[in-house]
Amino acid sequence: MPDVVDPDLALLTRRIEEELARTPLVVVVVSGFGGAGKTTLANKLRDHFGLDDGQVISGDSLYSTDHYGRGLFDITDWPLLMKLLHDARDGDRLCYLGRDYHGHDVPIDEPMPHVLIIEGIR
Repeated sequence: MPDVVDPDLALLTRRIEEELARTPLVVVVVSGFGGAGKTTLANKLRDHFGLDDGQVISGDSLYSTDHYGRGLFDITDWPLLMKLLHDARDGDRLCYLGRDYHGHDVPIDEPMPHVLIIEGIR
C-alpha cells in the first residue's frame, strides 16, 4: 500500500486497517457539504486500498427516479443505497444499476472490495 503523508489520512487508514483485522468488510461513508473534499478523500482512500473506480459508490450514481422534492435528501435513491449495504454483507460482487443526474442507467458490476467507500452522501 502507498505511503500516506497526511497525518489525518494516516490516522483514518490505520483505523480502517484495524477494523479489517476484525471483519472482512469495512464500510466507509464520506459525507459533507459541496466542496468539502468528499471526492478527494474518497479517491485517496481508493488509492490507498488499491480499489478500482467502480468499487467506490458515488452518491452521484444513486439519483432517485421518483424523488419527492427538490432537497438534497430527496434526490438520493435511499432504497437502492440500503440494498447495496445489505448485499455488501454477503455478496462477492458489487452489482447495481445506478443512475446519473439525468436519470440514465449506469450499470455497475465489480468485485466486492474489502473496504466499501460510499462517497457523496449529503
